[in-house]
Amino acid sequence: MPETVEHTTQKTKPPRIRGKKGALKNIVNMPHDIILEICQHLSLRDLLNLSRTNKAFGVFLSGQNMMQVWKVAASNVEGLPACPPYMNEIQYARLLYLNYCHKCGKSNVRNLFHEWSVRYCQGCVPMMTVKVRNERRFLRQIEQATGVEKPFCQAHKRRLHAPTVEAFRKKWDELEGDKEGRKKLARDSAADAAVRREHAHAHDLWLDNIEEARKDKEMALKAARLKAIEKGVMEAGIELKQLAGWGYQLSEQPFADKTAPLAEPEWSSIRKEVTGYVSLMKLQDLLDPLIKSFLDVIPRKWEEKWAQTEASGNLDDSRAFARMRPADLLLLPEVKEAIMSGVDDLVVLTHLNMPKDELHPIIERSYFARAAALNQMIRQARPTFPKTARPVNLAVCMFDCADPRCPEKFMHYPQVLEHRCKWNEEYWRYEVPVEDYVSVVQSYMVSNCLALAWHKHHVRVSPLAYTPAVQAIVRAFELDPEFASPRDLDRCEMRIICADCAKKDPSEKPKLEVYDWRRAIFSFLHPRDLLNLARTSPAFRVFLMSRSSAHFWKSARQNVGGLPDLPPYLSEPEYANLMFFPYCHSCSTTNIQNIIFEFSARYCSQCKKVWLGKYNPDFYYLVDMARRITGIDKDVLNFVFVMGKDDVQDAYIHCAEYDALRIALEAAYHDIEEVKKVVEEKAAAVEVVQQSCVALYAWKEMQVLNRANELHGVRTERFNTLLDFLRQDGWSEELDVMHEDDYTALSETPYARKAVKLTPRTWLKIKEDAHAFMDDVRTTRLRGERRTVLQNRFALLDSMISIYYGPPEVLRRAEWDTHPNFVDLALTRDFREVWDAPGDGPVELTASDLDSVNISVSIELTMEDWKAALKAELIAKVRAAIPELAEAEDPLSLAIAGFSCRTCGGYARKRVPPLRFPSILAHRCLRPSPQIWSGDVYIATASTFCNSGPLSLQGSGHGEQQILVQVEAFDWMRALGHHNDTRHIRNSARPCRWRALEADEARSVRRQETRLWERPSALESQAADSVRRFGCRYCRYNCDGASSMVSHLRKHDKNVDVAGVGQHAYEHLDNKPFMLPIWVNYRVSGGYFTFVEDGS
Repeated sequence: MPETVEHTTQKTKPPRIRGKKGALKNIVNMPHDIILEICQHLSLRDLLNLSRTNKAFGVFLSGQNMMQVWKVAASNVEGLPACPPYMNEIQYARLLYLNYCHKCGKSNVRNLFHEWSVRYCQGCVPMMTVKVRNERRFLRQIEQATGVEKPFCQAHKRRLHAPTVEAFRKKWDELEGDKEGRKKLARDSAADAAVRREHAHAHDLWLDNIEEARKDKEMALKAARLKAIEKGVMEAGIELKQLAGWGYQLSEQPFADKTAPLAEPEWSSIRKEVTGYVSLMKLQDLLDPLIKSFLDVIPRKWEEKWAQTEASGNLDDSRAFARMRPADLLLLPEVKEAIMSGVDDLVVLTHLNMPKDELHPIIERSYFARAAALNQMIRQARPTFPKTARPVNLAVCMFDCADPRCPEKFMHYPQVLEHRCKWNEEYWRYEVPVEDYVSVVQSYMVSNCLALAWHKHHVRVSPLAYTPAVQAIVRAFELDPEFASPRDLDRCEMRIICADCAKKDPSEKPKLEVYDWRRAIFSFLHPRDLLNLARTSPAFRVFLMSRSSAHFWKSARQNVGGLPDLPPYLSEPEYANLMFFPYCHSCSTTNIQNIIFEFSARYCSQCKKVWLGKYNPDFYYLVDMARRITGIDKDVLNFVFVMGKDDVQDAYIHCAEYDALRIALEAAYHDIEEVKKVVEEKAAAVEVVQQSCVALYAWKEMQVLNRANELHGVRTERFNTLLDFLRQDGWSEELDVMHEDDYTALSETPYARKAVKLTPRTWLKIKEDAHAFMDDVRTTRLRGERRTVLQNRFALLDSMISIYYGPPEVLRRAEWDTHPNFVDLALTRDFREVWDAPGDGPVELTASDLDSVNISVSIELTMEDWKAALKAELIAKVRAAIPELAEAEDPLSLAIAGFSCRTCGGYARKRVPPLRFPSILAHRCLRPSPQIWSGDVYIATASTFCNSGPLSLQGSGHGEQQILVQVEAFDWMRALGHHNDTRHIRNSARPCRWRALEADEARSVRRQETRLWERPSALESQAADSVRRFGCRYCRYNCDGASSMVSHLRKHDKNVDVAGVGQHAYEHLDNKPFMLPIWVNYRVSGGYFTFVEDGS
């Protein structure tokens, strides 16, 4: 057990864990004899799981010398049959306890075929097995040649193991001509099959014993749980012995029907439910005699009332009594009050014998209340119904069962009051808030096999009620649909036919079906409705699948516009099932929209691999043989072509069709005329299928197109409704000016593109997202309008800056790179106050503002202020890094005021001098890319007028040159950078120690530098060219390397080479000069370093 840790502050419950993690990691290092001793006490399942924990145990326990351990583990399993001789113990354990498919590796497979020693999932069973009837000819051949009747094991609905059959067939073909060899092969196979059947039988018995033991254990656990519940109820003060049959009823409840002991926490959670149910049982014991007494009196009173109503001729009054059921009477408020009043007396009360004068008004009020409820349902479903009529009494108003599983449809009043189906019980159980009295009544009805109470939610208004089609039928009987009742139509002796069917072919005399009014309404059903009816109950299935019901299917088929005629090779139900039920014909997977009309089937992706075969030489051999024998050069199999790899169409056939053709040809193999007849019939059938497929595929494509148009219409309606809701919420002005692209983006949002009608309730859920989208659209539009205004203003500012720099003939200079560009000037406070002024018009400038002199002065002052601000920021950085410079007048003029760039590495990583002021303002990394997507419209618009963003010093930092100058014999607080350069200070090549060069050493270094810079080859080398930066004199372009500048100068019609770049470009202030290493030579003499003059 893991140790618990007690905290000093408060006591906490230790976590519940099953074991210490990693406690068994060293078990593989234990001595083998100890491991073997442990394994001998394991069951076969535990030993198998141990061998699968890691590779070491798998190799150790799978050796041949470990078979005895597996045998001992198998003997530890009580009742387990001995290992079959055709497998070892390891294979036996894997077969029994590893529930993986032996074909595809799918997990949780329960289909164990012990005869074949394999497990197969449902998808692999058709591939790995063959039907006995398909191999009947081969089995007959084996029996005739060897006398062996059953050479193979059968399993799973008379199927054979395909690998076993194929292996046997291969050996059988190899022994052709060897009768004795074939006999031995068949006898050995039959003997092996007998042994396998014997072991399979023993295995089935073992499984049955395990199942019985499991059931006994579950029953014992349930009995103990029921006893614990009984004890808890007794402790609550409720006597159970007074309740008749309490034990059985209590054991059927969910809280008692569990195979787990009843713990104290669980009893606390179910105590209220248990006590409530026991109280209900006590109430039921009290009410059952009273209910029985009441129901014994009711039939006598009904007979008296019927006799009176029949004598008076008041049929409506008798109908009111006829539609009532005992459960309906018991749920009447007056009856409930009368029954509940006798609970305290615990006797059958005599006052339940209500006089007929009291019972009649109660039933009549309930009867008319139901009629009023049905009238309200019709008016809610059909708001256009005339206000003066009573819709419940009309023939055009019909009702269907509310549950789609029930086949009852087209019910009229008052017959609808008699409708009660088995699905009503679910409604009472889950939909209606049930009180104790109602539960007792319903329980009494169920236990006595009586009908449950009627409720208005058991039915719904039929979709055909008061539709133009039903009104047309009533008018055809020369009656007014707003007044005709079902009784009026029943009294009418007229019959009608379909006038549209009579106009189809006037040249012939068609056979037209005659309808009464009920059959005419029934003909409006869709084939899908008939399929649903056929699946509701066996009675409907037998009725609709009979030949006498073909006219119903035909009438329903005519209700589908453009549906091709019935193919001659299909029946009406088969045709409807193929066209309108999207289920796989093999595994019943739902939502299969692809129909293979050549095979009259729908298959999912997995079943296609089973039932469709690629046309290969084996299939071709059968077809070619049939053609050669009969001389008929026609297709005898249906094909479908699928685009495969390399844009090549592959042909596929239906395996079931191929098997049927093969069996038919094998049966008629010795009769040429019979073979010819089979081939001719099959060729004719294939031709009919091919002709029918043309119309079927055309209809299917039209259906797909119509469905796409329908969904598009629904989406369009939803989008229009969405726009209406937005207009109601105050977005009308924005929608009127919104761009077409924004409308498209709104229609593509997830909440707008659903193919579902948008209701006010749904709008409340998506309202927030839609408003957020419109906010973004409005923000984008306002930004665009503001951008247009700023662009017009910035065009004037750009022309003013051009005036400052002079005409285009004036060439740029290197110091211009330290000037602010367009976006820097536009972002200064003085300029932004002018050019970012509110309003949509241009900037109001006077004539003096547009004067060239005033423009130059204004821009010059702005540039000085801009540089001063950046200089102050750099000074703050230097003083923050070196507190000793806090009192310095101009820290940037000192030699130690060097900066390095964090982006490109600058001075810290490469052999270049540090960045200094003001040349640091020309450093490329300080200007980011144009901020055209900035949230500030002013900055984004200004960035479009130049190729970079505003200058920022966030990427620079203080360098490390303080160490270099601090060793110098100067006052480093006042040393100027140019003074340091004039003394030709150079560093010796000693790490971490610095000194100034002597006079003779400095002269030698200067001579080397002169020779290097005077050699053209050094400057024209690729290394030197790649690190030099040039600026164009005609524009703001700058680049690394002379070759890049040569390419740029061609845009200005300057065709120069690398040597002539200096005439049209200048050395950029952000240049990284290239310098070859310069070495100072020394000689070691007497333990000292002596300088040697370089004479090279």
